[in-house]
Amino acid sequence: KEVKERHEMEITIELEQQCQSLQTKHEEEMVQLKQQHTVGMEEKIKEMEETSKERVDEVTQKLKEKAQKDVEQITTQSKEEQEYAIQKLKEEMEQEKQTALQRLKQEVELSKDEETSQKVT
Repeated sequence: KEVKERHEMEITIELEQQCQSLQTKHEEEMVQLKQQHTVGMEEKIKEMEETSKERVDEVTQKLKEKAQKDVEQITTQSKEEQEYAIQKLKEEMEQEKQTALQRLKQEVELSKDEETSQKVT
């Protein structure tokens, strides 16, 4: 009976040791998995940040290019509008000059007519 109890005790101790060993091994594996997961997540986050930064840089570059094109277009339009305005001013000035010349001619004619009529009288 004593031998049987001793044998059961040895088996119980051995099973407890194996159980403890398995639990320790399981805990180590869990720690390792968490570390791998953390590293994996950190890599994913880093990758996403890089992708995000690249995307932001790309969008920023496109916006800069669009702004540059807009500025060039406005500048071109402004030049065209300035040229048009200058042309219109030239035309108006020419028209006013012609009108003034016509008036002068009429006044000269009137003056001549008046002088002529005064001489006649």
